This record gives sequence, structure tokens and C-alpha cells, in this order.
Amino acid sequence: MGKTLSFTLTIALALVLASCNDLKVKAPKNLLSEDRMVEIITDIDIIEAKFNFADEHGKSADSMKTSYYNQLYEHHGITKEQLVDNINYYTQKPELLENIMTRVVDSLTKAQGNTSK
Repeated sequence: MGKTLSFTLTIALALVLASCNDLKVKAPKNLLSEDRMVEIITDIDIIEAKFNFADEHGKSADSMKTSYYNQLYEHHGITKEQLVDNINYYTQKPELLENIMTRVVDSLTKAQGNTSK
């Protein structure tokens, strides 16, 4: 599967772990909507796929990865901390996270279909 798990698989694992947890988590101060999380996680998964591909082909791109993530934060008008807070929040809400991840997979599948044409 490569040297690292894709972001989507990591979130899916977090979903499984969170489903076993009954903690009450407060929403972060700057809660991102499910729609925004779908957009952001879709972009993250594309970034991760690009770098997983590079790693599998012997190219190290760690220095560029930081740049891509900084561009992602700027593009979506968020900070790294805000993203982490929101991922932590949604991880504790398995039903919401499952919906988000299903939509991310749908979005990626649709995008892949569009590039195949």
C-alpha cells in the first residue's frame, strides 16, 4: 500500500476508533461546516496521493509538502490549528464523519472519472 496511509484511510481508522468512544466533545470555536470539511479533506487526499506516488517512485518531496499544505490553508482561509481542532471534533462524531468521508470518496471518484475522459 505504500509507505504511508492515505489521509482518507487515516480518517476512516479514526472513525472506527471514535465509534467506540462516548466522549462529549465541545464544538471548536471556528467550527467548519460538513460541506467545507468535504472540500478540505478532498484537497488533502489529493495532496497526500501526489506525495505517496512520489515516494513510491523514489522521489522525496517532504519540503514541497509543507508548501502544498500552506497553500491549502490559505486557499480555504483556515489555519492548521483550526483544521486539527475540526478533525478532532468530527472524529468524535462518527455519524457526521462517516457522512463527510462518504462525500469525500464520492468527490474523488467523480474527479477521477472526469480525468479519465
